[in-house]
Amino acid sequence: TETTGKVLEACVSNNGDYIGYMTDDSRIYFVVKNSRVIWEYHFNRQPLWIDMASTADFLVVGETPRKVSVFTKSGRRAWSFELPDGSPVGRMARSGGHVLVGSRKGSATMLGIEAFLGKLLRQSQRQVERARGEGLDTNEADQLLYAAKRALDDGSHQEFLETIGKANAAAQEAPLARNQEKKSVTGVGGDSNACGSCGTGNPSGFQFCGGCGQKLSFSCAGCGTPAQPGFKFCGNCGHTL
Repeated sequence: TETTGKVLEACVSNNGDYIGYMTDDSRIYFVVKNSRVIWEYHFNRQPLWIDMASTADFLVVGETPRKVSVFTKSGRRAWSFELPDGSPVGRMARSGGHVLVGSRKGSATMLGIEAFLGKLLRQSQRQVERARGEGLDTNEADQLLYAAKRALDDGSHQEFLETIGKANAAAQEAPLARNQEKKSVTGVGGDSNACGSCGTGNPSGFQFCGGCGQKLSFSCAGCGTPAQPGFKFCGNCGHTL
């Protein structure tokens, strides 16, 4: 692998497929074993140390004596830890769940990554709950949240990050729930019955569709159950007809 500076420190995954380099020109490199550089990052100042999880899901860098940053396999800076005491050296647990840093005062501090991931999970859960409260269909987001939680419980941190990102996107792009779609079809005066032929919303009392002339079959706007003539409430869900 060609680097722009002298290699000061290196780390390698358990299977030997991935290698991390730190060079003396304030750069780190993430490389596969065929020497192809997947990504590199240039810091404003010379970092102090580098390490990675055994699976290479995370690369951790001591940016300064008081700042430790964790990068994902894709090169995204996932998060950073601010340290109260200067810590010139550190190492990542082989599982990737913790980072151990040593201070100049002779003490050691364990930084928990899983606590941060748990916070991400709770934030995503709240986002999905908000989408559900707005009447959106969150089935896909719910399934992805479940998969993300399982990945976190299994210690599959990279899979968790990828899945939680998909869950957030699914919540943001969630379509209107089906029952909300029915409620949104409104006719004159707000009382509506959608025509089964053309979809036009017709006021209550219409026997034929004002859009296409077809005979209307009235149904509940809340659940879609066919409404009985003369009834004021749906016998299935209690919604006002």
